[in-house]
Amino acid sequence: MTSLESLFITILAILVLITFWWVIFAFSVAVFQFLFSGWDADKIKKAWNSIRFAILGAIITMLILFMVPALAKYTKVEWYQEYSYTNIFKRATDLVSWFSRLLDIGSEVNDPSQSVGSFEL
Repeated sequence: MTSLESLFITILAILVLITFWWVIFAFSVAVFQFLFSGWDADKIKKAWNSIRFAILGAIITMLILFMVPALAKYTKVEWYQEYSYTNIFKRATDLVSWFSRLLDIGSEVNDPSQSVGSFEL
C-alpha cells in the first residue's frame, strides 16, 4: 500500500472519529436541552431536532464509510481491498491509541510492572 492509500484511510478514520465524538456531544447537549426545557414546547422541539440531526449525521457517515469500499471496487481503484471498513476502523483505533499515548492517558493500565493477576504457565 502506498502512502496515498494510507493517507486516504487515515483521513477516513479521522472523519469517523470526529463524527463519533460529534454525535456523542450533540446527543448529550440535546438530552440536557430536553431535561432543562421546563416543558416549553419550543425548547422540546429544538432538543428533538438536535437528536434527529445527530442520528442522521451518524447514519450518513456510516453509509459513506461502507460505500467507499464498494465505490473503490466498482471503479477498479488500485488497492481497493485496502479501503475496507475494517482497515478504516483499525486505523481509527491506532489513532486513538497514538493520541492517548501522546497525552499519557491510561499509562497505569499499560504499565506491565503494575499488572495484576499475571502468571506464567
